[in-house]
Amino acid sequence: MIVPLATLLVLFPRHTAVYWMWAMRDPHSAILVGTVYVGATIYYLLALRSDDWLETQAGLEGIFTVSAVLLLAVVLHWDAIRPWHLMTLVWMPAYYVPLFFVPYLRLEGGWARFPRSDQAQIPRAAAVWLTVRGFLYAALAAAGFVFAGALTRAWPWAIDPVEARMFLGQPATFILSGLAVLRGNLLWRRHRLPLLYLGSLGVVQLAGLLVLRTPYRWASLLGVLLLLMVSEWIITPLVILGRKRGGTGEPSTREGASVLRVVPSRASAAQYGVMILGVAYLAIGLVGFLPIASINPPSGGGATYLLRHIAVNGLHNIVHIIIGITGLAAARRAELTRAWGRTMGAALLVLFVAGLAQAALVGFPRDQSLLGLVVLNSAGHVLHLATGVVALIFGLTTGLAARAVL
Repeated sequence: MIVPLATLLVLFPRHTAVYWMWAMRDPHSAILVGTVYVGATIYYLLALRSDDWLETQAGLEGIFTVSAVLLLAVVLHWDAIRPWHLMTLVWMPAYYVPLFFVPYLRLEGGWARFPRSDQAQIPRAAAVWLTVRGFLYAALAAAGFVFAGALTRAWPWAIDPVEARMFLGQPATFILSGLAVLRGNLLWRRHRLPLLYLGSLGVVQLAGLLVLRTPYRWASLLGVLLLLMVSEWIITPLVILGRKRGGTGEPSTREGASVLRVVPSRASAAQYGVMILGVAYLAIGLVGFLPIASINPPSGGGATYLLRHIAVNGLHNIVHIIIGITGLAAARRAELTRAWGRTMGAALLVLFVAGLAQAALVGFPRDQSLLGLVVLNSAGHVLHLATGVVALIFGLTTGLAARAVL
């Protein structure tokens, strides 16, 4: 699925008005966005060749992070997207679906820990550098994402905020290697594929900057920094992987080193379902606080319409976050899943009945305030009814035989 995206954006960057979800003003932007698909293609090919789950899952963390950032960037700029374009209809499911694999793999016991062994490790100097650069890039990506408007004005070519934010998903992933180092994971098997993925990003980005014959403000501060940044993406993998090849005595997974065989500890479908509910409620709770009128237009009285439909206020968003966090925690064990499903399902159904009764008494207004605390409307009632029924089903069908997960 990602090969056509990489091919179109990198080889035909001047024709985004035809094949992409929106028309990009400069072909540099197409390569800027398309690079992530090239890197993902190379990663998947290397993962298939490696045939080592521990190496593969290390790179998947970065892929999932990029997917989440790209999806958030598109949601924030939905007004600029052609919603019924063929590429939009293909792209959106391609980014929604993979995000659910993270809780699924963890819940099924397939997200394994790297063994502490005498296998070869990256040099200490490389570990320090990966940590420092990871947090540096994460901070820059977060600042750029928040202040995308100011960032685009200083960009070395004409670029829209959605494109800048999608690009920032690439450096945001580098913090994962730093976090792995801080957890004491210095194994080559943990860092090899992410380094190769990083190098491929740098090569494509640098080629795009140098080859395209379109205006680029080389003398601007950001123009110079961008060139240095993508060059570092190439240099770091070359130096670290070069030292690894120059070393001796590393046990290879193909030459006798032990390879961890992951035996899943299967959880019940209800646990997985409660985790999905938890992720969904946590997400809408956090999105509800975004002060972006195109996503959460105001409804008056300090309330907003979450995703343009569900009336919420600050307390309502906090309740959604609490439901999400408790659902994620409860999904760890079967007995907790059962208790959460029954309790939360009943509470959501009571909220639905109370809200509907109040609305009937006052003539079914567009918006209402339950006990003067929580803002509600018809879309919110539907959400509470649907998720309450689902949660209650999970609570009533959870078996106690499933083992603890996560």
